[in-house]
Amino acid sequence: MTAETAVAVRPVVETTVAPRRRRQTLPLLNLVGALIVSAAVLYVTFFPAPGLPALGPAFNPTTGAWTMAADAQVTNRVLHLAGLRQPVSVVLERDGTAHISAQTDHDLFLATGYVHARFRLFQMDLMRRQGAGRLSEVVGKAAVNSDRFELQLGLLRTAQAEWKQLQTDDQSRQALVAYAQGVNDRIAEAESMHQLDAMFTLLGYQPQPWSPIDSLLVKGDMTQTLNFTDTPLVMALLKKSLGADLSSEWFPILPPNQQSPYDIGPYAKPTIAPIETMSEVTDAKAQSAAALYQRLAALPPGLVAKGGASNNWAVGGAKTTSGGALLAGDPHLHLTLPAIWFQLTMDSPGYHAAGVGIPGTPIVLIGHNEHIAWTLTDAQNQQTFFHQEHEDAAHPGRYLWNGSWQNYKTVSYEIPVQGAKTQHLDVKLSVHGPVISE
Repeated sequence: MTAETAVAVRPVVETTVAPRRRRQTLPLLNLVGALIVSAAVLYVTFFPAPGLPALGPAFNPTTGAWTMAADAQVTNRVLHLAGLRQPVSVVLERDGTAHISAQTDHDLFLATGYVHARFRLFQMDLMRRQGAGRLSEVVGKAAVNSDRFELQLGLLRTAQAEWKQLQTDDQSRQALVAYAQGVNDRIAEAESMHQLDAMFTLLGYQPQPWSPIDSLLVKGDMTQTLNFTDTPLVMALLKKSLGADLSSEWFPILPPNQQSPYDIGPYAKPTIAPIETMSEVTDAKAQSAAALYQRLAALPPGLVAKGGASNNWAVGGAKTTSGGALLAGDPHLHLTLPAIWFQLTMDSPGYHAAGVGIPGTPIVLIGHNEHIAWTLTDAQNQQTFFHQEHEDAAHPGRYLWNGSWQNYKTVSYEIPVQGAKTQHLDVKLSVHGPVISE
């Protein structure tokens, strides 16, 4: 006898199952998804997003990102440039170093402009735009503060004034004119052959013709990078908080150790004026310094020099194994991509130099020729000065100078902004320079 668990048996019930609609709805969902993705791709292709340009031009097989490696494909070619007077030879090493040989100085500087633009045109264009306060025209609102500050600072006004002072027969003027012609020859060639840098295509603009003033702007950019500093403002704030005596102990004007001045050679011994001691900072000056310091701190990186150092050394031929002199210079510039420097040799009847220059300028800045070598470093001496102008409500639009009220000069600018309204800027000028904070 066995015992089994009783199991209840349910009656069989017949039911009708509705047919599944998955196969019917899946094609519809695929279609909707494809339309959404296609719309998104088309939107980012033809319409810029906030902070980003339209991406479609970057994928153009003729003018887009595919052409960015074209610079590495250098072959033997014969080019006909509009401004050349005699044949010029340009030899490129595998590392990109250019050797330029010309039969006239004019052709040498023209070919240098062409070579710089051949490999660094977009870099050159950004540098001149920064100095001229025209970055917003191609990148939009993100660069408005930079443009306003640069126009206040006045690199463009300085470059224009320097150009006006150069006489027609000045060698510097002639070099700048020939160099600009070479840059423009390359721009015209690149436009006709669809070889402009892909960044021009991505940002949707064409480079304007190069002018000698643009080269002076590039020089001004480097001057600002090395020498425009907020250190005087920081020192004023330190003196206000610590007092003049304690500040002079922490940051002595004269070094505490014995100095060894260099031999001035056959030149007359210079007269040295007494060095002023640190003075107390008034509340009004401290408030002005703090306000201006905050404004400079809010600017994009690179507009105000921060820290930095330099070194150089020389060894006479009597102390070297080969009997030749050695010269080294290291200006400690920023690391950038592409690099700030462009290595080349330049050879013509009146100009022989090998070394590095800055794209946008027609010379070898650090290098050597058959007679001498030269270099430069950041000297760290104060080259930025701030003045507090005295104003009074009873004399609107004026400032007190030398016991009398002087009228400010005013320069007006229009700042085109990509994707937004053009902005207007008035810059006030005193005898000390532009007013950059009020």
